[in-house]
Amino acid sequence: MISESLIVKDVTELIADCIPDAEWERVCHHLVEKIVDNMPSDVMMKLTGKCDAFETAEQLLNAFYLDAPHSELIKDSFRLIGAEQTAYHLDSLNLNSTDGLSEATPS
Repeated sequence: MISESLIVKDVTELIADCIPDAEWERVCHHLVEKIVDNMPSDVMMKLTGKCDAFETAEQLLNAFYLDAPHSELIKDSFRLIGAEQTAYHLDSLNLNSTDGLSEATPS
C-alpha cells in the first residue's frame, strides 16, 4: 500500500514541475497572499511579531519560497489552504505552458 504522504509528495512535485519558470514568481506571490489571508493570528504573531502585519508576512514568505524548491510552496499551500483551493487558485492564474505541455482539446 502506498502511503498518503508519498502520494501528496508526488502530486505536489508534478504540479510544481508543470508551472513554467517564467510564471513561478507570479504563482508564488498569489499563493503566498492566499496563505497569509488564511493565517491564524498566533502564526502571524510568531512570524512577524504583530498580529496584523500582512505585508511583512507576505514579504517574508515570498522571499523564503522564491529561494525554496517549488514543490515546497505547493506542499505548504495544500496543507494550509487545501488541495482544492490551491488547484482553484492555480487555475485562476491561467498559466502559460512553455514546456510542451498543453491542455488537451476534446475531439
